[in-house]
Order: sequence, then C-alpha cells, then structure tokens
Amino acid sequence: MSLDVVNERSTAYLAVSFYDKAGVLSAPTSITYTIRHENGTVIRGPVTVAASEGVEITLDTNDNAIINTSGKSEIHVVTITGTYGVNDAIVSAFRYQVNRIDAVT
Repeated sequence: MSLDVVNERSTAYLAVSFYDKAGVLSAPTSITYTIRHENGTVIRGPVTVAASEGVEITLDTNDNAIINTSGKSEIHVVTITGTYGVNDAIVSAFRYQVNRIDAVT
C-alpha cells in the first residue's frame, strides 16, 4: 500500500466524508481530529471542526514538520472521529509520509 507523500513544511489537504450505515452522506453530531507522529507523539489536537457531511482538514506547515531528523522520511497519522451519539461513532485514520526536503532526490 503506497502512502500519500508530502514534503516537510508543506501544506496539504485531507478531504473527509461521512456516511451512515446505508451509505448515504450524513453529518455527525461532532467531528474531531488529532495529528500524531508514528511514534505516538501528538503534533496537533484534538481539534474540533464544524459538523458537516464532509470536511477539509488543512495539514499546515507545522503539522508537516519533521520530528525525527535522523531519517529521510517519517509517517504522520491523522485520526478523525465523527460522533453521532452515545456509543455511536466512526473513527478513521489516514497515514501519510513526510519527506525531509534535504533528503528528497
């Protein structure tokens, strides 16, 4: 499985849509997301966004900064939670690769 790739300190965008069990677009009651380094270090979050059937999350230059400077790249993970009610939520994770700009060839 290939990952989307972003160069360090570059802005990127993540579009997220929410569907009910019938496959129909359906806005949750609340939406939050957290961005973490693959080692679990929180980069940003949790962040609450306006509830909607679809949202665009901006992964800004700070979100895409390299944390482990010894490698050529690292993995960042965006965890998105759409809550519909008590014990009723959808949780998804989006993994992407951040390349050190001085290591890109």
